[in-house]
Amino acid sequence: MSRIKWEIARRIIGRYYLVQPNNWPHRFAPEHLAHLQYPQDGKNNKSADACQDAIEYACGIGELPFTVESFKFPPSAAAFDSIMDTPESEIADKWLAECSMQELPAISADDFKQWLTRWREVPSEHIAAWFDARCTAPATTTMPAPETHPVTTEQETPGSKPSWNLKKPKRFQCYARPLYELLREFHIGGKPKPTAHDVLEAFSKANHPEIASVIIGVELNYYTAGGTTIKTANLKAIGEAIRKMTL
Repeated sequence: MSRIKWEIARRIIGRYYLVQPNNWPHRFAPEHLAHLQYPQDGKNNKSADACQDAIEYACGIGELPFTVESFKFPPSAAAFDSIMDTPESEIADKWLAECSMQELPAISADDFKQWLTRWREVPSEHIAAWFDARCTAPATTTMPAPETHPVTTEQETPGSKPSWNLKKPKRFQCYARPLYELLREFHIGGKPKPTAHDVLEAFSKANHPEIASVIIGVELNYYTAGGTTIKTANLKAIGEAIRKMTL
């Protein structure tokens, strides 16, 4: 039965989880867990978005243990049209080539069960099936200790609670997806909010399908309109994009 439930679950998170083993994986990223806890058809799943934010926040303040693993994600919308224009025999290879690898928190079944139990949250049928397949220890009902709020300095301690928060956009357009992922990486790591210069530096070392080119310290060029048009974002525009995604 566990294998059947996994086949159902992996269809729920298919667009978020490409490396699909034959049975339940030992760890999931926050968005995988959020969509398994609050599955819903359609584009707008506010419950899953809120759950993902809560999971990432818990990771960021050290309440929910995690490791960091690489997850493969599907091509962006900007790359989709160009993939579909390739000969049919080449689509599969082109699709895989356009996939991106992301370093994300990876949470085990035992740790997630412990976290849900502490907050008296009932697991969904999909999460419960994962627990049945992968949990090795019973959960306790001990509530988490109250949060402490140490005095922050300009240089925040890696892994500590950052003094800023994320605000997920309703839609990912242009270079919003890789920018949000970078902000999330800084936030989970307890780092200070990145500047536009930090963004350019990071983008210059990554291979994002939305980004055409980067001039460090100056600007980035990104694809829009299905990947057929290139536009430019200078430091001021990148700074404004960061402001809209943070609190």
